[in-house]
Amino acid sequence: DPVYEADMLFEKLEITLQFDIRLRYCRKGLLRWMTLPTKPTEFPLDGVFEARYSFGTLIRLVVYRHSFRCDGITYRIELDDSHRPSFAWPSHVNVIQRSTRQFVPGDYQAIVGEEIEWTTDVPHHDEIVWKRLQMHQGTYVDASISAGAFVYQRVDDDSSVIGPSYHRDQIWGNTFCQALTVGLASYHFMENEQAYISYESNQTSVWPNLDNGTHVSEIGRVPFRDIQWDAVTRTFRGSIDWEHEFNTAWQNEKKWRYTIVFDETYSFVHSGLVESDTRPPHVFARDLVYINAAIEGPLHKRRREAEANARSTGQYLDVLREWERAGASRSTMRMLGDVAMSVLNGDLNIIDYNL
Repeated sequence: DPVYEADMLFEKLEITLQFDIRLRYCRKGLLRWMTLPTKPTEFPLDGVFEARYSFGTLIRLVVYRHSFRCDGITYRIELDDSHRPSFAWPSHVNVIQRSTRQFVPGDYQAIVGEEIEWTTDVPHHDEIVWKRLQMHQGTYVDASISAGAFVYQRVDDDSSVIGPSYHRDQIWGNTFCQALTVGLASYHFMENEQAYISYESNQTSVWPNLDNGTHVSEIGRVPFRDIQWDAVTRTFRGSIDWEHEFNTAWQNEKKWRYTIVFDETYSFVHSGLVESDTRPPHVFARDLVYINAAIEGPLHKRRREAEANARSTGQYLDVLREWERAGASRSTMRMLGDVAMSVLNGDLNIIDYNL
């Protein structure tokens, strides 16, 4: 049955979705609402038009049942006794847009490419031309699913947080990020005991190209090689081999060798090094500060438990003392503290998951 919404009747919804690798949320997608066809004898101006104004601006308009929206405002087309169209501008007082063209039922035949001329008394809008792009049938309204729009997530035991998942007893399945951003050289430890660095965030655009001119975001994911994992000491070792994988270097650095040590709950990177043959090593927890990208999940759970048991804010914030006792550096504590306080304030999705 048709669905009525804001002066439009929809007969079908077409959905295209792309999911993350573990099918937990939609990375992006498109919802296309197909309208129920109208009768050209009743609504001759229905269809899709390109509106061209005197000052050169082009706007795509979808007219349905002689109504359309532009810049968030709804306009309604009326036909006078001579079948000439006009409509008021709600955002302007006493402004009417008119056309002298007649649309007589039974005589008018819509043609793709035809132009309809309009006039108003508003300066710079004295001449407006609509060019028909599509007939009254098959019109649609699109809604995109993307970063900055809205996000669909699989409903589970904790639907308040989207993004990576948290595993407090093992490295595999966890993601660690710097600057609260996934995709900004974040570390992804897959459940098949493989790992990679993600450069998929738009924020990497400020970083220099690889020595062959390729930007690292074009590669996206760079695999760790020579992986070794010591579960007792929670130490990961691996290498990023730019020369072997991509036949290039990055600022003359051909290979990076990683040693990463995690805290007992896999909440943050405790210590470690990134070594190269061309520079001094970068030190984790000092030069490179990484926390678990899914840390919001257990923090939200901890806050809810504290509220349910009528415990104080101080008891929730005991987690900060726990991290400090676990050896988190000052820089790491600042990052963890920002997330913990944001969760306490009820904020969601503090970390940019680069969806």
